[in-house]
Amino acid sequence: MCWGYHRRGWVAPFEQLDRELDFHYLFHLSKDEEECSHTHRPRYYWNDFRSAQEVLDEIEPDRLVFMSLSGLRPIALNMVARRRDIPTFIFQHGYFRSLENYLSLGASRSKVVAPAKVSTGSSAAEAVRFLLRSTFLQEPVESLQAIAMLIEARRAGHYRSQLRFRFNGRMPDRYITYSEATSEIHRQLDGARDSSIIPVGIPEFDPIFRRLACSKPRGDKHVLLIDSPTAENRYGMMTTSMESKIRFLTDISLRLRERGYPLVVKLHPETYEASWLPDGAGIQYVRDTDIGSLIQDARACMGFDSTLVIPAVIARPTMLFELSESTLMSGARELGVAIVVRGLECSDGELDALLDCEDRPPEPVREFTMRFAHSADGYATRRLGCALSDLQSLDQA
Repeated sequence: MCWGYHRRGWVAPFEQLDRELDFHYLFHLSKDEEECSHTHRPRYYWNDFRSAQEVLDEIEPDRLVFMSLSGLRPIALNMVARRRDIPTFIFQHGYFRSLENYLSLGASRSKVVAPAKVSTGSSAAEAVRFLLRSTFLQEPVESLQAIAMLIEARRAGHYRSQLRFRFNGRMPDRYITYSEATSEIHRQLDGARDSSIIPVGIPEFDPIFRRLACSKPRGDKHVLLIDSPTAENRYGMMTTSMESKIRFLTDISLRLRERGYPLVVKLHPETYEASWLPDGAGIQYVRDTDIGSLIQDARACMGFDSTLVIPAVIARPTMLFELSESTLMSGARELGVAIVVRGLECSDGELDALLDCEDRPPEPVREFTMRFAHSADGYATRRLGCALSDLQSLDQA
């Protein structure tokens, strides 16, 4: 697993499958980079290996799962694994926008998966050496393409560089995705074939969907805001300022309290340690908690462009604040399953419409579910396990 284990939700499905599959993790450069770990499975560090061959010789994996294939070390590992006929996968770890959405954000704000600490120039140079030791003799052209892609990413951004450099070494055998619709980014960036895409749903949300499937009538305890790190995150992908976010949270809390509902804010892990969040406005902040029960008890939900708003939209009347173009926002607006407002401002009429909303037509909700979650049956983890275990289908491809 070339997979971040500092986020509980990212590893939860694998922890549930660890009786069936033996997971080993390789993500950080060194142990010093680890923020925390939410797994007790074996962990390894890139700096302990001189080449991808050494990684495979020591860990002896039957298959490899990547969060992405944009860094030189993972690309080298993918290339060597494929030479050894070890199946490789990219598994979706969050809601993906369309390529057009990402390109519109600009090169400086392209989202990348990165360790907690920013890589130094020396670690970048070592990544180049790792790649060359692993692949240059066998695949010199693709090795140079990978290095050129890295250089281009620094100039033009992560997605533009991948779009320009499409070579076999950065392609996995299979893409495990949430749904057919959320697989589009792989078709656009990699030219992925339909036969290589396996939609399974959202394994992290199985507990939420199972709880909501037996949900009692809509609660009246609070309004739930599912927050996103729009004003602070390690990726430099901010869409508003801290000052604007403080004003927004304070204002919406006061207006909801006037209507008899406290505001509960489910924080994103990127802002768990934020010290600037407003207090004294009657806001309750929650971190790692049972999100299913929060949605279940909510009169209504609010949120931004994030994966966690998907079950909220499916289960409850929801208001979405659109800070940038995204397929999730446009899909919710097109299907009429949520109130979508631009920016951080909503009118009293929109707020009252959210709180007064009763039943929504089931067909648009089903279409939204299929488009963004594949299914809300709570069995996505089971389908993930089958996708990782079914090597026979790979042999037949």
